[in-house]
Parts: sequence; C-alpha cells; structure tokens
Amino acid sequence: GMNNTEEDADLFSPDLFLNQSYSIETFKYGDQEIKLEISKAASTDWDLTGQVVWPAASVLCQYIIFHRNHFAERDAIELGSGVGLCGILMSRFCKSMVLTDHNTVVLDLLRKNAHLNQFDNTQRLECEKLDWATDLDGFVKKYPEGFDILCGSDIIFWKESIPALLRAFKDWGGFFKERSCKDGV
Repeated sequence: GMNNTEEDADLFSPDLFLNQSYSIETFKYGDQEIKLEISKAASTDWDLTGQVVWPAASVLCQYIIFHRNHFAERDAIELGSGVGLCGILMSRFCKSMVLTDHNTVVLDLLRKNAHLNQFDNTQRLECEKLDWATDLDGFVKKYPEGFDILCGSDIIFWKESIPALLRAFKDWGGFFKERSCKDGV
C-alpha cells in the first residue's frame, strides 16, 4: 500500500486540475463590441462557473443596449460578474460600475477583461472581490454612497447560494440609493 505523507501532499499543486486555458471571443450588441477572455471548457468546476458566458447574459446585454439611456449618471454594481460581459457593457453608459465575483481565479479573469475593454480614461470601472456571505460589511464601508443600479444574470448556479444572497439583500437595506424607478429600470 501507499503511505500518505506530508511529502506526498506537496507533489500536487491545487492548480493542477484548474483549467485556465482561455481564448478571446468578440461579443457585439448594437453598436458596442466587447472582447473577452473566456474558458473554452465544456464544463467547469462548481466554483468556477464565472469562466464562461451563460445564455442569460446575452438577454441582459440586449436589455442594456435597448435601455442604455437609463444608465446615464448612475452608479451601478454587478453581482457575480464572471467574465464581465454584462457589467462591462453597462459600464459604457453609467457614471461608475463595480464588477464583483467571489472566486479569486474568476476575479483575475474579470480584471483582465475589464482592462481589455477600458475604452475611456474617465470611465470608473472597478473589480472587487465580494462574497455575499462574508464580505458585506467591508464592502458597504468601502462604498458608503451606495449604488443606483444592481444587476446580475445567472448569479445563482447552486441552490446553496440563495440564502446568503437573500440575507445580503436584507442586510444591505439602505445600501441602494433611494430613487424613483421609471420605465421599469
């Protein structure tokens, strides 16, 4: 038999089975073009679902293009940004945009994609680590002014995430600026 020793544990890096093989894809919505590094894997680790573009993102991007004028002079946040398609597109019409994800591998990819699509030096586009279950207090302190718009698409992949997200909405309370919504935005 094989003895499991501490030396055996050092033979394998935790990244050994981590697929970080990305290719650049171009996405077009209306007059906007976004280039993203995305995973070409047919499947992804349960915690790395943010390495791919999911179908609902395309629907949200179409909504963003159609309602682009509603985002002017607004501060927005995207939960579970993944590769950043929706948030990067929305950032082109907002005053500021904060893209978030909880996974550090996905966050590195998100930062690359934000940099790849930074088209205007005056644009405020930030990428932040946000775990709804643990990072909320620090996040609220970092952004005391709050946000006008919260967006996200396919942000719940595992049902175990739902209670933490609902608690986050409850705990955030006044985190979102009080504004009347018009035209469904």
